[in-house]
Formats: sequence, C-alpha cells, structure tokens
Amino acid sequence: MTDEGNKIIKCRCRATGRYFVIEVRRSGRVWAAVNFVDISAEDAAHIASEVYPEELYTASNLLPCSRCKTRRFASCGCAKPLFRRCAGAEGYSLDCVYCRQLQIDCSAPAAPYTKWAGISNIPGAGADRFGNPQGSQYDLAQDGAFSGYTIVWIDLTPVSNLAAKARAALGRKGFRVEVHHKMPSCSQLAARMEDGRGQLWLTSSGNRQLTAGETDMICECYRAGHGVYIWGDNAPLFADANAVLGKLFGCTLSGDDMCSQVLGISSAAGKPGIIPNHLITTGIVSFYEGITISSFAALSGGLKPLIYSSAGKIVSAYSEGNGCRLLADGGFTRLFHKWDTAGTDRYVTNAAAWLANTERWGYMPA
Repeated sequence: MTDEGNKIIKCRCRATGRYFVIEVRRSGRVWAAVNFVDISAEDAAHIASEVYPEELYTASNLLPCSRCKTRRFASCGCAKPLFRRCAGAEGYSLDCVYCRQLQIDCSAPAAPYTKWAGISNIPGAGADRFGNPQGSQYDLAQDGAFSGYTIVWIDLTPVSNLAAKARAALGRKGFRVEVHHKMPSCSQLAARMEDGRGQLWLTSSGNRQLTAGETDMICECYRAGHGVYIWGDNAPLFADANAVLGKLFGCTLSGDDMCSQVLGISSAAGKPGIIPNHLITTGIVSFYEGITISSFAALSGGLKPLIYSSAGKIVSAYSEGNGCRLLADGGFTRLFHKWDTAGTDRYVTNAAAWLANTERWGYMPA
C-alpha cells in the first residue's frame, strides 16, 4: 500500500463509522501525511496502523483545511458544518483529515490475512519488474499482523548469517525470529510453542548434527500442530532435513541440480513453476528457484508439490492434513543468493503466515 519509507495510519470517523487510511512519511521529528483515502469496513478489518504519531500534519502536496487553513490532523471543528453530506453517499473530502471526528484506530487486524489470500494473479495490481503484484497489501499477511508470534529457527548450515534477510522481512509481518545454531532444550522449545504462537524452522547442513531424540522433538512439534519448515539444499546439504522428512513422510531430498531460473506458474503436474492459488503462493506469479538445489524424486505420506524446478522436479512440498502444517524445501540458497529476485521475500513471509496455522489455533495478536 505504501512506498518504501512510508507508513500507514488507519483512522475511523466517530460520527459516521467510516474508515480511512492516511499514508505518512517522517520529516525530521514530525510525521507528515502525504496521501489520504477512504476504505471499506472489509478492508479495514485487514489493516492495522503502523505508527502512532503524537503530532501529524499534512505535507505540502495536500491542501490545508479549506476554512481555517490548519494542517494539523483532527484539529478543527469547521469541517463539520462544511460537510453535512459526510453521513450520506456523496463521499469524503480531504478536509476530513482535519475534522475532530477523525481518530486513529489502534486496533489490530480482525484477521491476519489480506483480502487477497489464496490468489496468485491479482487483477488490477501494478506489477514489479518480475511480474509479481507490487506492494505488501498483496502478501498473504498484513504487515504487523503476527506481532507476538515466534519463529524458532535452527540454522545448522555453514553459511554466515543465513537468516538475516528473511529475518528482516518476517519482522515486518510482526514475527520475532530466534536463530539457534543447535537444538534448544525440550523445555525451551515447549515454552515457545505452548500458546500456539510458535513455529520451528530447520536449515540443514551436510552432516547429521541432531540426535535421534532431537529429531523426534521436531517431529512431535509438527504432530502437535505447530508449523514446521524444513530446508535443505544441493547434496549433501540435507542430512538432518532428511532425518525429519524420512521419519514423518517416508521420502527425502536428493540431487544437486544447477538451476538458477525464474519460474512462472506451473501449468500442470511436473511442469516447471509454482502451484497457483495456495495461501503460500498468494501474490506470486513469478519465482526464483535457487541456484543449486535438491528435490524430491517422489512424494509420500501426504506431502503435496508446491514448486516444480526448471528441470521439472519437486523442489518444494507441503503437508496440511489433520490440522498440522509442514513445508519442505530443497533450495535454501535463495535465502541469501539473489534474495531480491522474483518472489522470495513474499514467499518466505507467506510461508510463515501459513505455518502460524491460525485456522487451528485461532488468531492471537499481541
């Protein structure tokens, strides 16, 4: 909804109950409003204010109040006699920004998903240079919606700071990411998962580092309904990933394919591309597959394909049976290699929102 550096404030008119969004930008210590639009109650249910400034004025690109010439938000009463039509069907005016009836709405979204959830190719959306809908309003999750939710990320790879870019993207959605380089204790993990707002991610190295008991802990986390994301990469970087996947589903990652292609939407089973219109693929029509990747020769145990590589192999698969959710992926190199290529940021945040499994646990924002 906003350009880089801009934030949004959701507002509600006390007199009419109508909702508005003000786009703001910081100028020194003061926030300035640069755009103002009215929105439906349906849209308002999916949007949360990103900042709560003590003072707010309109920027020079917007007009001051037509009567008193103030530029200060919600500061005047002269808008009321000017716009008796506000309760009717004639629409709003910019002077609404200055009306004392307008107040910042501090409520969290009524639901964590945007209204485009489960739609890959969004009609009317402006596209980025790869053809994906441009703007965070086309992600699965609203910005900030998952405040209070935690991702326990067990990074066993030799890659320095593997999670850095993903961590920043996930933070915009509200997720707190804890990176560990060894398995937390059973009690530590249970504490993060106990309220239903935790999920576990594993990035695997080429040598087994987890004990059998620690592998079982991950499996039990999944069976208890907490989201689990298992990442491997080209051979042999799937040792612990395969220990978990083999135990849960009876299938494993293998191979070392040089790919590095941008994929579109898969037209059929086995055809390169991403499966459209899943919650994870919300707003994604173009996707970078990773540079060297592993894949599944076949799926079993309830896993379903999500991404077919340029070689026609299953590089990502998911399971969502019995109220449990898991995502398995053979291309963790895209987390740090060509991160800004098609779709990675959105795919990662969509995955986290889906793995939060609010359909099972309910939505519990902070």
